[in-house]
Amino acid sequence: MPPGHPSNRTKRKEKTNFAKLIDENAVIIISTSKCCMCIIVKSLLVSLGINPKVFNVDKEEKNFGTVGGPWELPTEYIGGKYSGGIDKVMESRVNGELVPMLREDGVLWL
Repeated sequence: MPPGHPSNRTKRKEKTNFAKLIDENAVIIISTSKCCMCIIVKSLLVSLGINPKVFNVDKEEKNFGTVGGPWELPTEYIGGKYSGGIDKVMESRVNGELVPMLREDGVLWL
């Protein structure tokens, strides 16, 4: 394997770490460190009374998405389930589906 390329073992370990991170947090936003859209999603969730965990990934890690391909960043996991990119979260907010989804997943109690 050429230098600088992660081995299959490293990829499996990173996937396992992401899975653990997703399972341990009610709401997690995965983004790159300089993503302004992450701030928008986080602000939306904070305005609803949720304090999401934000995890920044490198560009190389972006390709280790757990939904069958590279992540669309920022991406959100709510209640351990993939909820999509910012477009899906904003769409569900506009349609009035976000708050019921958060309640159903046990993330929002009021």
